Amino acid sequence: GPTLGPQLDWTRSFSRAGLALVRGDHDGCERFTAASLVHGQETGNGDVLAVWANLTIYLRRQQGRPLEAVPMVQQIIDADAPGAFAWHTALAMLLTEGDASEDAGASLAIASRLYQARQQDYALLPVGAMLAAATADVDDRGVARWLYRQMLPHAPFVACWGLLSCLGPMTLSLGRLAACLGEHDEADAHFTKAVAWASAERTPYHHAEGLLYQATNRLQRQAPGDRETAGAQLDHGAAIAEALGFGTILRRIRQAQRVAIERHGRS
Repeated sequence: GPTLGPQLDWTRSFSRAGLALVRGDHDGCERFTAASLVHGQETGNGDVLAVWANLTIYLRRQQGRPLEAVPMVQQIIDADAPGAFAWHTALAMLLTEGDASEDAGASLAIASRLYQARQQDYALLPVGAMLAAATADVDDRGVARWLYRQMLPHAPFVACWGLLSCLGPMTLSLGRLAACLGEHDEADAHFTKAVAWASAERTPYHHAEGLLYQATNRLQRQAPGDRETAGAQLDHGAAIAEALGFGTILRRIRQAQRVAIERHGRS
């Protein structure tokens, strides 16, 4: 589009980056994120680097390359930047999703302590969603128990950073926590809502995520028909993830499929 003033060019760039991200257009997000940094630096706005870092975190997460964002986040933490509870939570999520859970303990402990003390904050939902993802990955039932209670009143809402990035509906996070706690029926109800939301809103990453985690929860629950529906969900999620390059999701789906075959054989 035509060149605007620095502030509007920056706003337009990061808004387009966020829209590309939620659509699963990683090349577009990469291009607009780079442009947002250039235009943002022209404004002198103090939030420019935080906006760029936010987009970079979720882009690398969706691409299945979360560990590439770890040095950047660690540098932000080491610089004592504002929002320590959010940066520590992001670091824990990136590490667990990058299969480096053994390195996530310190940040996850700090994030849990800081988050538990917060009842009101503009970042309550997106930070809670990151914390839920990391908590479920390491199967920390102690954190999952209080975090589920704290997040449950927010079930109708979506965890997002404004126009920048989105972690999906809160029901996705609640489903993962309930599954961690062994509450499989409750988890399934949350996941059903999450998958329906992602399908209706055409957010493919959250759709593939929801299918993955509902399927793995059903494979654990083993109610009548669960194995068959879970298999179909994993196939559906894999098709989405493979088409759009959702690396971590695809890797986890393939792992779930292998485990299901080892336990039950091919259906």
